[in-house]
Amino acid sequence: MDKNDLFNMITNAGYGFLATGEGDQARVRPMRPCVSDAGTILISVLPGRRCVPQVELNPKVEMCFMGGDELSHCRITGVAVMSDDVAKKEELLDKAPDLYKFLKGVDDPNYGLMEITLTYAEIMPPGIQQPISIDV
Repeated sequence: MDKNDLFNMITNAGYGFLATGEGDQARVRPMRPCVSDAGTILISVLPGRRCVPQVELNPKVEMCFMGGDELSHCRITGVAVMSDDVAKKEELLDKAPDLYKFLKGVDDPNYGLMEITLTYAEIMPPGIQQPISIDV
């Protein structure tokens, strides 16, 4: 298994669960990410969402995705930042055009962009006792 398998699982899962920290409490919510051409994870986030200040205080995050067969899953760990990069916003809109149901375009004031740079990843395929670490 390699990074391509990881990115395919993330893409095919559609939704993943993003974990952040708030003080000494973990916070988890479903998000619909996209794998960027650069190999980072892009997520559209409303600027007022609670995850924004959580990431600004502690940028270490984790996401978990279920495989299509629901017997496999992957986890990614990374460092998240809020970004105003117009090219990355355009890339996310191109890869996830359904976001236009909620956003008017890259200049929409409700379009916040979270970018996660991976620091660790693992895949747990069916029938395997231990997860497989993926070079990121």
